[in-house]
Amino acid sequence: MISVVCAVRSLTQADAVIKNMGENTPLQVMFVEGKNPSYQRNAGVKEAAGDIIYFIDDDSILPPGIMQKAEIYFAANPQAAVLGGPELCPETDTVLQKSFGAVFAGFFASGKSSRRYRQAGVIRESDEKEIILCNMFVRKTVFEELKGFDERLYPNEENEFLNRVKERGYKIIHDPNLFIYRSKRKDYPGFIRQCFNYGRGRTEQSFVNFSLTGLVNFVPAFFVIYLVSGPVIGGMDLLPLAAYAAINAVSSVKTGIDSKNSTIGVLSFCNFFILHVTYGAGTLYGFLTSFTLKDRQADTRILIKKKDM
Repeated sequence: MISVVCAVRSLTQADAVIKNMGENTPLQVMFVEGKNPSYQRNAGVKEAAGDIIYFIDDDSILPPGIMQKAEIYFAANPQAAVLGGPELCPETDTVLQKSFGAVFAGFFASGKSSRRYRQAGVIRESDEKEIILCNMFVRKTVFEELKGFDERLYPNEENEFLNRVKERGYKIIHDPNLFIYRSKRKDYPGFIRQCFNYGRGRTEQSFVNFSLTGLVNFVPAFFVIYLVSGPVIGGMDLLPLAAYAAINAVSSVKTGIDSKNSTIGVLSFCNFFILHVTYGAGTLYGFLTSFTLKDRQADTRILIKKKDM
């Protein structure tokens, strides 16, 4: 049976989360109020009764039958420890929000991780690159065996956890048809903060659990260094920038065609650049914040609301 665990800023969000779950009826829903999502989720799992834990965010919108599909898959595949799928942009989002979603779903933005935001391929064994925490099922026994999320990390706590799952020999499964809907940021300040924090989180994750496959995520940092160092040293070779602009233009045209919206294509040209620069700046900033990891303490002030369904 499935227990849902949702970290919230306030328990007053519980009714909205239940509404977004629609027709799905898990064993119970654990709402954990606090200021440290990693600690909140760990605390929720400890109190959960289900043998499968489903992590969602407070704004995850679930299609009918998603939990039943997960239960059937886990029952038929005992070797699977984690099961997840993409988060898609709902039709109700604005054009600007959809442009953010289209960029995240673009290979030029995040490579393999773009499959967290679009349906691609078939059900398959995967890794931390394709699984997103707002739509992630985990066997409780495995979560407990691995001591859950590292409470010093947020975001990227699920990426570090999933690396440990793979290291322990368990299987992580991505199902492109096991999707949810989730609205993207409403404006550029929100988008910029999101990308910056993702970059910071990636660097901090690397200090906790280094993985060679994560090195590709530091490419935007070198792009930022290139952009900043040119004026500083009194000149810039414009060839790399021209090559970047050309790839960006092609990717943006493709994004516009795929979304059947020329405005999204135009916005994507700006959004790809903003994402790469802010994510790269975040990864560089993460080298500073990572020095505080060993002394970082989780805020353990939480409130739990358990709702049996």
